[in-house]
Amino acid sequence: MSLLARVWGLVLGAELIHQVLSVVMTLMDTSALKAATKEMAQAQGVGEEIPESLLTTAAYLGVAFSGIIALSVVALLTWLLRVLHTGHKWAPAARRVTMIFAFYFVVRAVMVFSLTPGNTGVPVGFYAVDGSLQILAGVGAAVALVFVFRRETLVWTGEVKGE
Repeated sequence: MSLLARVWGLVLGAELIHQVLSVVMTLMDTSALKAATKEMAQAQGVGEEIPESLLTTAAYLGVAFSGIIALSVVALLTWLLRVLHTGHKWAPAARRVTMIFAFYFVVRAVMVFSLTPGNTGVPVGFYAVDGSLQILAGVGAAVALVFVFRRETLVWTGEVKGE
């Protein structure tokens, strides 16, 4: 159980840094968000010109809300890891939820290799570090999947009777 907690600690640490870096990169160049906001407003039939200050406010609020949701997911996973590590009565559910997120992190890590950054003002180095963090989280999640399916983990959570 200790190794599973350590591996998940690595995954959550990489994910936390990835989410913070993602918010920072988005704030470095909000032009795409502003353009999307303007396009959505025009599709809704807003005939007059939208003030730049309103577009900027909408972009920053969108980034802040997105960051809060992402950090909430990391906090939830941290809590689930704690539940799993302590052997709480909810440990079987925590094992299943962390397993689902582990599959997600692995698939996302594979997808990183097929993505290219768009034309933004963000330096390419930021994308390299961010992609590396996503790959690190994916590899850690793959290792965590191995531990999640081990008999010792199932005995720990009470899903299988121990000898």
